[in-house]
Amino acid sequence: MVRVFLALSVLISLHYSNDAIAQGCSDAGLCSIQGMDGSCQDESTNKHKFSAGTTLGMGDNGTRVTGFSLSFEKQLQPKWIVSSKLTASSITGEMASTSGFGDLFLTSAYLLSSGSNHSLTWIAGCKVPIGKPSVKKNDYDLPMAYQPSLGSLDAMLGIVFHRNQMQVSIGIQQPLSGESDNAFLPESYPNAQAMKYPASNRINRKGDILARFTYTIPVFTSRLTNRVSLLPIYHLGEDTYSDARRERVSIVGSDGLTLNGNVVSSYRINERNSLEFSLGVPFVTRDVRPDGLTRSYVFGIEYTFQY
Repeated sequence: MVRVFLALSVLISLHYSNDAIAQGCSDAGLCSIQGMDGSCQDESTNKHKFSAGTTLGMGDNGTRVTGFSLSFEKQLQPKWIVSSKLTASSITGEMASTSGFGDLFLTSAYLLSSGSNHSLTWIAGCKVPIGKPSVKKNDYDLPMAYQPSLGSLDAMLGIVFHRNQMQVSIGIQQPLSGESDNAFLPESYPNAQAMKYPASNRINRKGDILARFTYTIPVFTSRLTNRVSLLPIYHLGEDTYSDARRERVSIVGSDGLTLNGNVVSSYRINERNSLEFSLGVPFVTRDVRPDGLTRSYVFGIEYTFQY
């Protein structure tokens, strides 16, 4: 079954990677926070964890997106873990090259129940914008695809069920801060490049419901862990923006389902150090992603130190 899943993942990802509008490998952050990321149960006695990671992805209209993150996790009690993650990104495309800080994620995970082969964990957190989605070039506003942050304050809730090699995560991420600071309108730009990107002036994003179904593949050594995931994400409504007349306009096609696939390999170097490699691709996409989170693929590497 797992071999069939992997084969289908590769075939479908090759098909979609040739699609200029392939999107959906990156959500607004919920799928990658501690507890919702599909990682295995940690049997280490270390109570602190520090991680540094980088990702490479292809975004809207051939933009190249390099992401960076620093994470810290602390076990306060046997059942309670708190964590934080700071993100930044560098974006290069036909319209501009930009970079800056993204967001600060603050999360808490509480173990509700556990047994010899299962556990149930409650996740709560928030996304706090550090950067602003108002980066410009030559005094012209840039679309969201070139912004290092969505600029919204988001609440996140989730629950994770783990049994043997299977893990199911379900969560919701809801923006709380209303309209963003972005001011991009394609018609106000001096050349035709801007017409490739959806308007996002004062964009108001709807929330997302996410599920992750993860299977951990047994291997011959305890140092290596491989897992595959399917991630359906449903955008709960059409996003809106403010047009040149300051009227709210719905962005048709911005709601609905995105389905992603993810393959992760983790290698434990020793008791304190480990490396993780990941690849994510979209299988099903939404018609429009005005938030600029479009990805035709995302490849990531992360180093973790525990103490």
